[in-house]
Amino acid sequence: MVSSALNSATSDAASAKTGSSLDIAKMLPTLPLELQHAVILESFDPNPSFSHLDERYEVLARLSLVSRAWRALIEPLLTVRVGHIPWLGCTFSAMAATDDDIGFEDDEAEPPSPARVEEADQYRLDEILRRCPRTEQLWIAGVRHILTSHLKHGTNLRSLHILRCSLCDCDTLEYEPPTFTALTRLEIYAKMMSDSVFDNFFASTVFPSLRQFSYACPAEDFPTRLPFSNFRSVSTITDIPAALEHAPLLFLDLYQVPLQLALPSLPRTLLILRLNDFSPIRSSVPWLLLDHSTSDALAARLPRLRELWLPRSYSEWRDDPKESVRSMVESWVRKWEGRGVAVIFEEDGDGDEANRGREPEEQRLTEAAAFDFPFAVLARKAERWAAEEDEARGAAVQ
Repeated sequence: MVSSALNSATSDAASAKTGSSLDIAKMLPTLPLELQHAVILESFDPNPSFSHLDERYEVLARLSLVSRAWRALIEPLLTVRVGHIPWLGCTFSAMAATDDDIGFEDDEAEPPSPARVEEADQYRLDEILRRCPRTEQLWIAGVRHILTSHLKHGTNLRSLHILRCSLCDCDTLEYEPPTFTALTRLEIYAKMMSDSVFDNFFASTVFPSLRQFSYACPAEDFPTRLPFSNFRSVSTITDIPAALEHAPLLFLDLYQVPLQLALPSLPRTLLILRLNDFSPIRSSVPWLLLDHSTSDALAARLPRLRELWLPRSYSEWRDDPKESVRSMVESWVRKWEGRGVAVIFEEDGDGDEANRGREPEEQRLTEAAAFDFPFAVLARKAERWAAEEDEARGAAVQ
């Protein structure tokens, strides 16, 4: 399935808001374009659901018919969705146990057919982007063999999300990677990629404006040729390149990274540090033990830290039946709070009721976790805090 849509809330709310937007446009045709644009943006949720983007096309079509001006305002907001997420509802352990990402661990849900994980050519991705050159968001999930040359027409993309796909450039002998000068958000959870894609696609010349980068690939290390000097938020598994130490990061999301080993590479500019249980690719629980000694070293390393997010598996310490364990965790949390750092247990902070109380290996993949929606929320929070700090410093100087 391929669909185009604006970001919106639930279908009922979107339909209601769409009608009111049309009425406003008819009543106030002389509003400045900036205000008309604001009316359009208020009609949609900035965090769309991948599974429901196709249902938003009708809303997009209705809004674009209001006037030529509205159509021009809407086109840059276009979102393209390619593929599907066949492993939704699958446990993390079942995902890791299946090479083709289509297995389920129990009989509660019928596993999808392998035929549903199609080649990118079947979606005519190249033609879609060529016909929709002003597209700003592209979401791809569960698609095999995405040729990077098919992305070359997405030069106006501002965010690109690729979930559990394979990337290659085997369609050409002389590889010329596309250039995404406007792209600021890149989320790549790749099953595999060719060596030339890793060497040429992940380069500063390809993504010169990149600020938010989420990356996971079991066969490749973290790409080090990206423009680290622009980075503000990063999510990574397994390794932290030494070059990140000097990046002006505000938010860092770590999967499966031993914290004691990572300390020397943590940027001192961090405002939020998030420690995670499961990577989007693998399902093993990481060793992220935060004892008092490590905490002291971490606090000294990150003087600006304001939030420390702990993975779901740590909630069992806080809720342990032994009072001695609970007291130990409480005292540890109080010490962080005394430093001015809020400690947030992931189970409490992400609003994912479906997995609350489940053992880590029995938690099931949700759409928000698949594309890691919480990452985007925390990245925006960190950017807002940094802007407030800059404003406060500017006021103090004056």
